[in-house]
Amino acid sequence: METNDDKLLKSFFSQNKPEIADNGFTQKVMLRLPEKEPKTGWIILMFTALGCLVTFALVDVREVISEIFTFLLGIPIYYLLGGFMLIPIVTMLVMLAYKREYNLA
Repeated sequence: METNDDKLLKSFFSQNKPEIADNGFTQKVMLRLPEKEPKTGWIILMFTALGCLVTFALVDVREVISEIFTFLLGIPIYYLLGGFMLIPIVTMLVMLAYKREYNLA
């Protein structure tokens, strides 16, 4: 709740708001800022795609899939279910860390 003193202070400061002369300060700051770096994220995507293509060319995909299924069939079902239940928790922790790192809302 606003008191009478708060209203008086707000009106006083809004009426007596001093304007500070810029004198070219903003332009000088803008000239000293570093230039934007060119976006090179596409390079990572290109090399990742190239690596995937080379891997698929050199590896017998059917053999790898067969080995994965053989391995998964040897794991008890409750371990697999527990692992699947952890996916949302791990995803949430990764997203929180990402937001904290890049100061996202």
